[in-house]
Amino acid sequence: MTLLAEIPEDGAAGTVARTYDDIRAVFAVPFVVLVYRALAVVDRRLEGVWATVRPNLLDPEAQGQAAAIAPAAPAPPPGAGDLALRAAATLDAFDRVNRRNAVVLSALLHGHDAPDAPVAPAAPAPTAPTAILPRADPAALPPALRARLERVSGLLAGDERPVVIPTLLRHLASDVDLLDAVLARLERDDLEAIDAAVRAAARALPYAVPPAADAGTRAIVVRFARTIPAMVAAAPLIGAAIAQPA
Repeated sequence: MTLLAEIPEDGAAGTVARTYDDIRAVFAVPFVVLVYRALAVVDRRLEGVWATVRPNLLDPEAQGQAAAIAPAAPAPPPGAGDLALRAAATLDAFDRVNRRNAVVLSALLHGHDAPDAPVAPAAPAPTAPTAILPRADPAALPPALRARLERVSGLLAGDERPVVIPTLLRHLASDVDLLDAVLARLERDDLEAIDAAVRAAARALPYAVPPAADAGTRAIVVRFARTIPAMVAAAPLIGAAIAQPA
């Protein structure tokens, strides 16, 4: 499968590396999700988009509205093993990031008329990183597992080429049984549409967001403005798969 082009975190340098550092700090997570890694492929594209959305991502009220766009994933049951706990922590970290990104991507897609942002505050002080699952490299997976990963991704990100494999799924693919449980759960359940809630939260953002203008940036925004809300809607289903008995 041909994957969507990206600048991986360990391959970033210069302003891209510094922007990745700020993204991790703003979201208080130890990773950079795929939408930003894909934007980084073209020089200065990531930096421009990040400067546009950063003030809204740091606003506490906007964070609260993003958190409310869909039901939360269930917590792992008492006595859950280490794999389930780490998988649940991984899902929680990505879900928090995805909710905020879903809102600002909607604003980038449609434009948002509001006051201009003041000088953006500094990112929060770093906290101790949460132990999450390792990230699998899709290119290094056995063919059968890669096919499963692509099936799950297709349910959430569509079948458009090049393929988008959300970063959360790459972490879940580090355990084949966990990925199979997620695949079975998503095939049994329909994903709840949350577009209206995302648009409402985007319209309530405190600061202006001009619509993505150049064709390359807009193409990435369009893809992830569909994929990331689907990931948010799927979070309770993925959480249920994590919580089920091994």
